Amino acid sequence: MKLNNQEKIDKKFKNTLIFAIIILIIVLWGGFLKIYLGGITASQIVIWLIEIIILFFAMLGCIKKKKYGAICGVIISIILILALDIIDIVFGLIYLFYCISLLNKIKENEE
Repeated sequence: MKLNNQEKIDKKFKNTLIFAIIILIIVLWGGFLKIYLGGITASQIVIWLIEIIILFFAMLGCIKKKKYGAICGVIISIILILALDIIDIVFGLIYLFYCISLLNKIKENEE
């Protein structure tokens, strides 16, 4: 069975949403672990909260199948890559791939 263009986009939104949930779990776990161990500064807490908020909007955009979901995903991917932690970099690069792929598919559909 061949999927039409809208079905492909819907599938990409679903895959991007699932990966955003995985990243949210990792971000929450990492933040709570740092807080519990006491090795976190006020600025790191602010960055952690910003990551959570951006991930929330990325997930919301994917649920509503809106372009801003993928754009927020690109932003959070860049933040994760800049964290310079190997796990964050790997997940940031994978999520960046998902989001760019989704943005390309949306652009193709708009044309």
